[in-house]
Amino acid sequence: MDRQTKKWIKHEFNKISGMLFLYKILFNLLVSFMIMLLYNFLPHTDNFLEGGIWYLISSLLCLGIFILWKKPDFFKTQILPVHSKMSAGKFLCFLGLFMLMQYISSYMYVFLEMLANHFGLSLSNSLEAATGNSLTLSMFLYSAFAAPLVEEFIFRGAVLKSLESFGKWFALLASSLVFALMHSNFAQIPFAMGAGLILGYIAMEYSIWHSILLHIANNMIFGELLPKLLGVLPAAASNMLDILITNGLILIGIIFLLRKSKNISCFIRSQNMTGRLLLWYFTTVFGILFTASSLWSACSQMIPL
Repeated sequence: MDRQTKKWIKHEFNKISGMLFLYKILFNLLVSFMIMLLYNFLPHTDNFLEGGIWYLISSLLCLGIFILWKKPDFFKTQILPVHSKMSAGKFLCFLGLFMLMQYISSYMYVFLEMLANHFGLSLSNSLEAATGNSLTLSMFLYSAFAAPLVEEFIFRGAVLKSLESFGKWFALLASSLVFALMHSNFAQIPFAMGAGLILGYIAMEYSIWHSILLHIANNMIFGELLPKLLGVLPAAASNMLDILITNGLILIGIIFLLRKSKNISCFIRSQNMTGRLLLWYFTTVFGILFTASSLWSACSQMIPL
């Protein structure tokens, strides 16, 4: 590959990273501005700061930036079309993969917590922020519906499709890594990485509508409804239901992963230059700024033991 081609590729990567960096900054500024603005108009209850109206508005406004950047025609021709249909059984298998990733990431969190403890720090604040249920209707609407919709259109839409021409495996890895880093939370990064790979594959092979539906199902069922249901049931019934659902879906996920292991291995081996492209992506100016700011935000949530 000649120097001019490499320069062009890094320039394209820098534009994508720049848009993500802009999104990260603008979203945080809009949320802060909306909180200060609505503080004078909404009643001040104990759960005022737990509201999600500012996240709802800010996320939709930020999505508009990506639509303006990539143009509506790009969304119509590259992002919205359905490539193939997904059966209910296949959807359940992908839901099982989500639960399997959640299970694996819980052990990764334990490892990260032990590592932080070695330096006299704890990730307990990060875990609390990642696992807390919505306390208001507006936050429920944001976490269960708006966040999955916006994140899919940005990360599995604008970002993934912009990178896909450089290689499918590279596009999956890069879009999943930036999706994980965007969460800026060490308790969420491992699961977000795995979820990004699953959702990215679904968006590529099926459609973004399927990835949106799976993302909503995960956030709404596992993040909101199931914990509330388990909380109101008697302890014995709650434990039994939790074990049945969790272990059942994990088993489905493992079987599905084993059945597709050869296809996955062939797919990865068929892709060239993935490592080099990842290095180029994350060593662009905005790639470095985005990564550093995300890791700094994650580190700032650590507290002394």
